Amino acid sequence: MNIDGFVKSPTAALRFIPRHLILFLMALFLAACSAGGDGEMKALNITGTVSTGSMAKSVSGTAPLFIAIAKSTDISAIMDDPGEAIIDLVEVNDDGTFTIDLTDTELVAGDEILIFAFMDNDYDGGVPFLDPGDVVGFYANTGSLKIGYTLKAGENSGIHIDINRRVYDYEAAVSGTIEGTESGEVTLIAYAGEITSSDFTKLDFDGVIGYRKVTKGAEPL
Repeated sequence: MNIDGFVKSPTAALRFIPRHLILFLMALFLAACSAGGDGEMKALNITGTVSTGSMAKSVSGTAPLFIAIAKSTDISAIMDDPGEAIIDLVEVNDDGTFTIDLTDTELVAGDEILIFAFMDNDYDGGVPFLDPGDVVGFYANTGSLKIGYTLKAGENSGIHIDINRRVYDYEAAVSGTIEGTESGEVTLIAYAGEITSSDFTKLDFDGVIGYRKVTKGAEPL
């Protein structure tokens, strides 16, 4: 068979390819099809709204409103290295709505993320960042006082954030020891509101001024 005949007759050409190579190529094709299916299932979107309320009066009337997605719920870690922690950041629409497509990011369904919105008072057109004088709000499940959001496959809708906190220029810390032999994840909350019940789900989330998760072993932490 000449070269022209080989090119024009792909069926005949297969006879010259070893059977094990054909099976290998078929396996690659099936794997590619499978990956394509996973890509479709991996689609991740977040939609919601942001309210600024009276807090917006404390910043410039031209301050833009941003929504950010971080792969960590450790706020201190985010502030220390925002470039590493923040996965995506977009400007909120004029009507207070937002849509973020996370499909092509490292995030997958089941990941816990932090969603927050802020107004950058001194924004100059570069990369926005929280500074003293800015205002911010975090997504939170107020019933559990949990600021993390667990991603679901596909559409994640109904997210709402109130801008209700101001960024200050001082630092404060509370330290101590967690006793006991129990081990596991511990949520520490600094609360400045009024406590009217032993049920922590009754706490006013606006009174939460500090939040941190730690993992405790059998020894005091």
